[in-house]
Amino acid sequence: MQDSNHQASPGSNSRELTDSEVTLAYELFLGRRPSAAELMRKREAGTKIGRIRHNFLKSPEFAHRYAQFKAAGNTTMPVALTSKADAFNMPPLWPCATERVVFLHVPKCGGTTLHHLLGQWLGSENMHPERFNRLYESPVAQLASKLGFSGHFDYYSTTLIPGAKRLISFLRDPMDRLISLYNFHRAHAPEIIEKNNLQLPRWANEHDIDAYFAHPTIRAHPAIDNSIVRYFSDVPQVAHAQSDPVWRNITLDEMLEQALRNLEKFTFIGFMDRYDEDVERLAKTLNYAPPAELRKHQVLDDLMETNPSMRKIEKQRPTPETRAGMEELVHYDQLFYTRARELFR
Repeated sequence: MQDSNHQASPGSNSRELTDSEVTLAYELFLGRRPSAAELMRKREAGTKIGRIRHNFLKSPEFAHRYAQFKAAGNTTMPVALTSKADAFNMPPLWPCATERVVFLHVPKCGGTTLHHLLGQWLGSENMHPERFNRLYESPVAQLASKLGFSGHFDYYSTTLIPGAKRLISFLRDPMDRLISLYNFHRAHAPEIIEKNNLQLPRWANEHDIDAYFAHPTIRAHPAIDNSIVRYFSDVPQVAHAQSDPVWRNITLDEMLEQALRNLEKFTFIGFMDRYDEDVERLAKTLNYAPPAELRKHQVLDDLMETNPSMRKIEKQRPTPETRAGMEELVHYDQLFYTRARELFR
């Protein structure tokens, strides 16, 4: 007989739990907070202690979370944990209906801070390790085994992640972002640039900001020329796509149209000029507690003092003439940014 049918004294199994108590149950059994939709479903199905306990203990998510404690000979674990799956080193898989959180991290838009926060909310063990744009190289089973994704992904790569997804991102005024990106690259230590063959930081070390943004090769680089729209478009932002005839002739006008369409699929877009406020708004959207104190990561002034891979520089600002010439490099990004601010007020 299930626990939910046991005789219970008033105030224990017999009463409906409050939302706060259901949230605590999620944290105790599953190590996470429920989404608003999950709370609604629990209310509709009934939230007595016995029912909640039984549902959690029998859920694939509970089995997945505590797979490492599987007893020898236990045959009740999900199929991904059977001996055959183990032989192929397949990780435990989340159910198809499990909602993933996917953060498309635009460089110099406060993303490292948010990455750490997502790890706190979702559990660092549930975060996919990829931080750049190499989800394309990830085995499908590894994608299916994680709840959180946070990196410099293009939109195309996020479509490879299985299951329901809540897409989120933060944006910054495109001109300000491009100037910040230059100073960040210029602050890279020369030995780190050579060791890792970092092309944009190398150019930033070789040129002052006016020469940098006047250089035709640099201006044509996809990480400089309207890169926000490129990343939100349907075009993969990987090297082979730049020479593939399927992708190479798609214009920025077409990419903007794609990016604006994809923008409407996002659950949340935040903005750097109201960062703390929007982090709280994101916490509410994802149904997590906002941080008591928001610790900022990857702030350039701090990095130049503490990170041995960086060197101290004087930040540069473009002349009015250079800034006017940079307008072409952010024209499509600015249109996208303006629309995002309209949609996510």
